[in-house]
Amino acid sequence: QKELWGNNDTQSYIDYSNPAAPVTVPYYGNISKFDINGQNGKVVHVFDGINGKLPKGKLFQASNGKLYGMTSIYTSSTAQNSDACLFEYDLVLNKFRIVHTFDHTLYYTQDMSSGVVEGLPNKLFGGIGNHLFSYDLMTEDVTMGSLSDYFFSNLRGELVIANDGFLYGSMLYNTICPQGNSIGPYQGMIIKINPTSYAYNLKYSFVCDTSDGVGPTGDYIVNFPNKLYGTSLGGGGFYNAGTLYEFNFTTNTFAKKVTFDENNLGSYVRPLVQGNSDNLYGVCTYGGTNIYIDPFSGTTSTNHYGTLFEYNVANNTITKLHDFGSQTNPPNSFTGVYPKSIMKASTGYYFGINDFGIFKFNPIDNSVVMTTPIGCTTCPVNEPLA
Repeated sequence: QKELWGNNDTQSYIDYSNPAAPVTVPYYGNISKFDINGQNGKVVHVFDGINGKLPKGKLFQASNGKLYGMTSIYTSSTAQNSDACLFEYDLVLNKFRIVHTFDHTLYYTQDMSSGVVEGLPNKLFGGIGNHLFSYDLMTEDVTMGSLSDYFFSNLRGELVIANDGFLYGSMLYNTICPQGNSIGPYQGMIIKINPTSYAYNLKYSFVCDTSDGVGPTGDYIVNFPNKLYGTSLGGGGFYNAGTLYEFNFTTNTFAKKVTFDENNLGSYVRPLVQGNSDNLYGVCTYGGTNIYIDPFSGTTSTNHYGTLFEYNVANNTITKLHDFGSQTNPPNSFTGVYPKSIMKASTGYYFGINDFGIFKFNPIDNSVVMTTPIGCTTCPVNEPLA
């Protein structure tokens, strides 16, 4: 691994070229890259709103060496209507191109947020709302498959390929739970998909009493025999702060492992990343115990700005490793706020995105530092790094 790449789906920025009259400028996102240390950011492509707008999810490096990603789709009665695109970036030629466009009038979705994965050799899989699609890297043909049983649902996050050869993913149901009813797939689902036949079936429903969690994030950890490990953004208990869970897809058994508690472990739990052996790492966008000192104004806030944690699968233990924000004046200990993702680099370090740029986590001493300068014009990339 030589570089870190990511998407930015920022919709506008403020032009201060005339300080007396700053102007809000529409923006449609970009693709950015950084060196292996998370520094020296560079924008390599800016979306124009015609050939794609607001990229979502991870960039994925396919077996042909090229990067692939998705842009958003909007279906509304306003001028925000736009088609989603599957795009390709050639790392050798430094060339961007759209390889397929999805007509926004044909798919039920709002703000699609799923990337792609190579579920079969030379074939990428992704989702548009409640539709599955595959893209053949050799022929460039796109095949659509409807998840028709879940009309009001959207695929959430990227699909994963498990050791049984099937794809697994999460869907989020866009209907409010009926009062007094704890039955149904209303808060989310785990689904299983055959990548050859496109046949699918429901494996587990997150019910309306929210005890399992609300809004499963997808991007499951699959490096354990017959098991998926995932998180939910909310629900789980009194604090409604999210959960970490295990699902055995052989026995169809669900086990909630961690209930997050907001102002200690954190809340709004993002997808996990595999560590060494039995360790999983993750971040919560909110919660924790730190205060925050604004790096520009110096104003102190007692709000809580996210955490980084470690979960041990073998021991079923969770340890909070870091509270984002700052307890002393920056730049000595400022580590940004609102973390949104974490990934592992080939160097053994972990990198993630927060509202001030890229942070680096060292699992040896559990230290967290910002790698990009505050106010960097090419960052943050606010979708997960790859």
